[in-house]
Amino acid sequence: MSGANLPHADLTSADLTGANLTGAGLSGADLTDTYAETKRVDLTDTFTQNANLTNACLPGANLTAAHLEGADLSDTNLSGANLFEAYLVEANLTNTNLSNANLTDANLSGVNLSQTNLTGTKWTEGLDISQTFSAELRDDPSIDFWNTSFSELAKAGVPLTVDGIRRWGGGLSSIQISAAVDLGLPDTAAALPYESVLLGGWIEAGFTLEEALEWQEHIPTPERAADWRDCGLTPQEATAATLGRSSTYTSKARAAQARSE
Repeated sequence: MSGANLPHADLTSADLTGANLTGAGLSGADLTDTYAETKRVDLTDTFTQNANLTNACLPGANLTAAHLEGADLSDTNLSGANLFEAYLVEANLTNTNLSNANLTDANLSGVNLSQTNLTGTKWTEGLDISQTFSAELRDDPSIDFWNTSFSELAKAGVPLTVDGIRRWGGGLSSIQISAAVDLGLPDTAAALPYESVLLGGWIEAGFTLEEALEWQEHIPTPERAADWRDCGLTPQEATAATLGRSSTYTSKARAAQARSE
């Protein structure tokens, strides 16, 4: 069926196991409840604009460069599917399972991804959420879309749902979000007061956020604090060594300084 022209065809509940539909014309076709059980279906470069794939079960399907503009993919299982460079403009992905799917360089303009399973999904690095999420999120003044990307949120394990984006779409990096979560902070708004710590290189130097908060009160730089910590000093002991209050601590501090130099 490669290259077949089947606009508005009724393929309801069809078994597409192993089917080769490369380049097929399926605009407006009804593919409701279609499935591919033992062998993946190949839908590379198909023209499926405005097609209905509701409740289809097509895990691992190859949809590379497929034209899915305006298609209804609600409640569809596309886990592990390859949607590289697919055109999904204005497609309906409500309750769609896209876990572990490849959406690199896919065009998702106008797509509403609320309630979509995006666990392990591969995205174009730095993809801007404002290009894909509904106006409900794009117009939310609490979300900094200029500095937020799918890739950063995914790295931090944030569920890419409306609720997840609302909580953590404030422009923090994946390292910052992970550190804030470790500290028990519930959302970006709570994490922002700790931003100077998060941006100061402390997390990158191997400190937890709690440790960083404690050490920063005594030692101004994470690199020097790490040297003294590795030498066995507490923040208070490091302060004493810095001020020369203890020969024991001072000798440990000098040893740490020698190693760093």
